[in-house]
Amino acid sequence: MKSLSGCPPFRKQKPKETGIDPIAVFNILKSFPAYVFSTVKWTIPIDFEMFKKDTDQIAEDILRGRTNSLS
Repeated sequence: MKSLSGCPPFRKQKPKETGIDPIAVFNILKSFPAYVFSTVKWTIPIDFEMFKKDTDQIAEDILRGRTNSLS
């Protein structure tokens, strides 16, 4: 059986990440359909498909333990 200790969700947590479950955050962010964001009263026009794509990328970055790839 292969060890999971080297996989990002099972690596040692960084101090600022303590208490945050990356799998839970990933699942929460990925669970929102794009239309849900249209219920928010935005101060500027939002491209909801792009917003969902960016949110999905953020979820992947969190799950994999990567820095923000959108910045």
